[in-house]
Amino acid sequence: MEYNVFVKRVLVDNTEIQPLDSLGLIKETVLYEHQLVLPPRYSSVTFEIASNTLNNISNIGLEYKLEGFDNEYMKAGDNTMVTYTNLHPGRYTFHVRGDQLRIHDQEAPSASFELIVEAPVYQRAWFILLMILAGILIAGYIIRMFWIRKTLQHSLLAEKREKRVYRKCEPVQTTFLYQCIA
Repeated sequence: MEYNVFVKRVLVDNTEIQPLDSLGLIKETVLYEHQLVLPPRYSSVTFEIASNTLNNISNIGLEYKLEGFDNEYMKAGDNTMVTYTNLHPGRYTFHVRGDQLRIHDQEAPSASFELIVEAPVYQRAWFILLMILAGILIAGYIIRMFWIRKTLQHSLLAEKREKRVYRKCEPVQTTFLYQCIA
């Protein structure tokens, strides 16, 4: 018995993705395009797995695994819909294969689908560096304003002292001037 397994459909947030649809996630049908870049605004992805045999899918025994999430293959049984939610940003590969059924030393058929979950803007390296730089600039501005304020306070105090000294010396200077003129 020769057959193939494949990812028949992909649903994002319970909406089937189609080529050039409003979601704009793929350009060709998932039967031909085996990669999906999932923006951070989407929280779940569902793969529908299938086989091109006329036998009952539970008799074939399909297994699946999301590399980077699942540690080992899981049997599909009668379930042809496999859903993953709240995936962390990163690269994943969804594998589906026939259940190690070997007839005449043939390898079990398999298929794979690459899934890339993008990180939100606030988790991207360039944004973090930008925020660190902004923090440094703001801290530098605050420190500079503090030193300018301190310098102005010292200047004002010096000016007040100078005025006090000048006021004390003013009567003395006036009488000295009158004495010099007379």
